[in-house]
Amino acid sequence: MTIKQHERLADLAMGCVIFLSGFLAALVTVSVMLAGHA
Repeated sequence: MTIKQHERLADLAMGCVIFLSGFLAALVTVSVMLAGHA
């Protein structure tokens, strides 16, 4: 495995982590808003 491939893999993993954490934050925000209205 070349260093370039390894860097691409790391970038991809970082993107996934950022996307997932953003998704979780949105879910928490929505559930808190719904709980506040209910």
